[in-house]
Amino acid sequence: LDDPVEESARTGQPAAKRASWLPWTITALVVVTAMFAQWSGGSGSSDVPAEPREYDIFFGEGLQAPDICVPTISPDGRWVALALADSLGHPITLLRSLTDGETRILGGEAAGFYFFWSPDSRYLGYAANGRLHKLHVETMSPQAIGVSDQLFSRGGSWSVEDQILFAPNANSGLLLIGSDGGAVTEATTLDSTLVDGSHRWPKFLPDGRRYLFTLWSNLPEERAAAGGIYLGSIDDDAPRRLLRDVSEATYSPSGQLLFHRDGRLMAVDFDVDAGEVRGDARVVADRVAFSPTSGQLGVSVSEASELVYSSLQFDSEAQFQSIALDGTDTLDVGAPVRAAYDFTLSEQSDRFAVEVLDEVGLVQVWIGDIARGTFSRLSRIENDCGGPGFSP
Repeated sequence: LDDPVEESARTGQPAAKRASWLPWTITALVVVTAMFAQWSGGSGSSDVPAEPREYDIFFGEGLQAPDICVPTISPDGRWVALALADSLGHPITLLRSLTDGETRILGGEAAGFYFFWSPDSRYLGYAANGRLHKLHVETMSPQAIGVSDQLFSRGGSWSVEDQILFAPNANSGLLLIGSDGGAVTEATTLDSTLVDGSHRWPKFLPDGRRYLFTLWSNLPEERAAAGGIYLGSIDDDAPRRLLRDVSEATYSPSGQLLFHRDGRLMAVDFDVDAGEVRGDARVVADRVAFSPTSGQLGVSVSEASELVYSSLQFDSEAQFQSIALDGTDTLDVGAPVRAAYDFTLSEQSDRFAVEVLDEVGLVQVWIGDIARGTFSRLSRIENDCGGPGFSP
């Protein structure tokens, strides 16, 4: 989907691929129509019977995607939502119609991250400013719902019974709230024996009572022992592990679970009535966007089993530099890091503090000495921490 090409915007037809637009273009956003409904391949097959349609989406100057691109298709198959950010890191919501090519770019209270749709496709749910929100797609009116103590949301899902199941932060179980707000109840309880466990990326099944979720840990040994894709229920049934793959999972109405394994998008048959996986997993795509530090997957499915997925993710590193006001005397400070947040400069402007995300997903505070060009870890705990600030 290509804004600069007028014919594409007017007709809604896929535009020609133009790889030279990177990094502002998703060059691997693939929409496969009714893929699973037509699937008859056996175990290990990577053949996709439906002809894939590949789209380019031009973000616009100054907009960028996060570390992975997560296209979220509406249940009716009309809209795809993408979470972007401007040059200052403020969230931007991009809505693109798959029927007529209409594009809506929204900021302020109408923008956020970790999208999920209402079953009737009228509302887009998201996390923003420490709260859950819902956006009425036709009127473009946002509404805050629920509690205000969420720090880092890890996904949500909207049931046919108008309940929203969500992960309030990166180290919690799942909570349940009505789509219009109200009381918040605990849906899952973390295993107290896990040092760094969390439940995230919930997805309601069609009955509105049971759901999929991912048990995640930032500690590799815990992730290997207890992590995976689980089946839970708001009727207090004990969660049960379906797969050991530690990945966000999505259910297709044609009867499959979609998940990540070894860089690939996989599907396995799922008996939704029995809540059981059947047979062996099959390869859907040889590459799919996946975050190894959160388990998020760049995949979504409509009610007609239309699959939309992206293979785009950004693996670049951040390098801190000190630069004189006239643009000279550039100096690298420390080695490159995977990602950094909440940069704080000391009052004397000789040191800075920043939260750094490491290779296993832990966030810790590091200190940079600008004069010496050194960069070292301040926090010594093996867990998430943050909020650095210097005294005067």
